[in-house]
Amino acid sequence: MRNFYFTLAFWVIGFSSILIALVYSRNGISEWLSMRDQMGRTKSHIAVIERDNQELRRRLNLAISEDRDALDYHLRVRLGMLKPNELLYLE
Repeated sequence: MRNFYFTLAFWVIGFSSILIALVYSRNGISEWLSMRDQMGRTKSHIAVIERDNQELRRRLNLAISEDRDALDYHLRVRLGMLKPNELLYLE
């Protein structure tokens, strides 16, 4: 009977030690839960950015299809872009 209590105490102490190590260690359960929450927030943020990106692409495609002259103006004047084989002369 004494051997049974010794074995039981050994397992209880061992299991408790492992549980404490998992909860309070640097890469323990609390850190894992924190990282899981952060990953969820990051995925939500990415989804919002992707929706915004799709809306901007839709608006750009609409603008391109409606007014090629306005697009040409913005590309040349505001962004300083040139057409292929075109030279820029500075005064």
